[in-house]
Amino acid sequence: MPQRRRPVQAVRATASDESVMARLGRRVVVMGDCWVVNGEPDTYHQIKSGWGQMPAHRFVYQDVTGDVLDRDMHVHHTCEVKGCIRPDHLEALSASDHMRYHAAQTSARSARCAVR
Repeated sequence: MPQRRRPVQAVRATASDESVMARLGRRVVVMGDCWVVNGEPDTYHQIKSGWGQMPAHRFVYQDVTGDVLDRDMHVHHTCEVKGCIRPDHLEALSASDHMRYHAAQTSARSARCAVR
């Protein structure tokens, strides 16, 4: 019989996750306005907590806001830096809103390049 997995949407930071935040904090490098894990701005970092593995920016967002995000919610980097975990650079968007945002950004970038 296959083993059942705990649903991802049930993730909430707990007191035992304080050590996760401490470990994560030791790996952060300040780059401009961003707090970047391992100084690698173009990488989505994964962390392990009592709930398993998850993206570092999602863990930080949920820990700071106390919100438990459903699976169809994405954590968007308003600074456009994948490795950033600074809480005020993160916002929750529905998957469809997140895709629309990035599609608009791609279209805008293409329009600028076509003019040059």
